[in-house]
Order: sequence, then C-alpha cells, then structure tokens
Amino acid sequence: MDTVVRFEDLFAKQISYIHIRGEGVVTSILNDDLAGHKHQRFIVRLAPHKTVMILNNIDIFPRLDPLAVGDKVAFSGEYIWNRHGGIVHWTHGDLKGGRGGGYVKVVADAPGPEPAGSDDPIPLGKYRHFKGKLYEVTGFAIHSETRECMVIYKPLYGERKTWVRPLSMWEEFVDADGAKVKRFAHVSEPR
Repeated sequence: MDTVVRFEDLFAKQISYIHIRGEGVVTSILNDDLAGHKHQRFIVRLAPHKTVMILNNIDIFPRLDPLAVGDKVAFSGEYIWNRHGGIVHWTHGDLKGGRGGGYVKVVADAPGPEPAGSDDPIPLGKYRHFKGKLYEVTGFAIHSETRECMVIYKPLYGERKTWVRPLSMWEEFVDADGAKVKRFAHVSEPR
C-alpha cells in the first residue's frame, strides 16, 4: 500500500524503505544498469529543487519506450534515501507477493518545453553562508558520473577561486546554535 507522505519530508528526515507514489518530469536519461538484474535508469524532478532516480527493472517490467527528457511520468515503488535525492525501485509487481505492486508509466499530459533559463535549480546571485560570509552562484554543471546537479560559485572574499558543490548540499539545512537554518541563503540577483 502506498504511504501518503511528502517526498520533501522523506528526503529531509532521511527515511528509506517506504512504498511511495508520485509524478514528475524526466530531467535526465541514464545508461541502463546491466549488472545483475537489468534496470532502465532515469532522473525525475518531483519538486522545484528535488530529484529522484527511477530504477525500472527491465528483466521483469517493460522498458518505458519511448522515453524523453521532458516527459511526465507517474510511478509507485519503494523509496530509498540518498543525499542526491534518493532512488525509487520495485516499480513492478512483486512476483512472490511479499511487497506491494508498483508501476512506472508516461502520463499523457506531459508539459511542453520550458522557457530558456527556467531550468536553473536555484537563482543565480549572492548567497550568505550560515556562518556569515558571502558567495556568488555563477552557474550550474552536471557531474559526469552521477548526473548530480553541481552549483558553481566563488567566495566574495579572499582569493575568489571558483568552486563546485552538490546542489543537495547547497540547499540543505544545518544546525546553527540549536536552530535548523539553510546552509546558504539567497540575498540578491547577479550584477
């Protein structure tokens, strides 16, 4: 049975091994995982700044074909947390009957292409670190191995070298004097 819980809550509380369902837009199609059971892999945006990887077992369940970036998909399966957003697997029925049935399918009302620039995961511009120093986000990159979104930024002090940090770490909440605060808070648009 699917649990009614918000994906953001699962991610924030680092909850795993819970059966969920949802809808999202495909942002990346990855190579199939051919080690052991074969899985079709793709990334789905569930919330403005949160993504999850779908692992569709193509030894058991049909491949979603055709599947393209921008397609809207509905899914049901078991969620496992990781700092990149997590994965959803068991998107098929359990052949032994021990787990709830899952599914993954393309839904008909897929959105059209997004306007240029609207796919930035966070605004460009200045951010204040929770310890007080200022940084400027100048762009984004995709990690070549994990397909994780990386924030490109530079400190507005010292040597001002360019750095990258995973978006998931950029947006996370940290403990500051007993309160949960954003690691980086947006303070202004780029010059």
